Amino acid sequence: MSLGGTPYGFVANNNEIPDKIVKGLRLPQLQYINDEMYQIMLDCWQLDFTERPSFVELGESLESLKKNDLIPYITFSTFPNFQYEQFYPDMELAVRPVF
Repeated sequence: MSLGGTPYGFVANNNEIPDKIVKGLRLPQLQYINDEMYQIMLDCWQLDFTERPSFVELGESLESLKKNDLIPYITFSTFPNFQYEQFYPDMELAVRPVF
């Protein structure tokens, strides 16, 4: 959902990311993602994997969003000053240490 931007690019030290995630750090809700879509993302990021939605539940949630034509789950047209999230090549998985 960061549209090519580097996730957790705002964390200065790559080695701190796993510890920060365990302590509750999550990617912020971006302005073009609605609350329902962000909640699905948060549900998928639960530390306890038993609290995460199953693949079927995830599919059902996304289908439900898709059916609601009144509230777009992702939109760029209402944000005339839209800017992509920053991309940091040196922070991508290919160069990050494996945890």
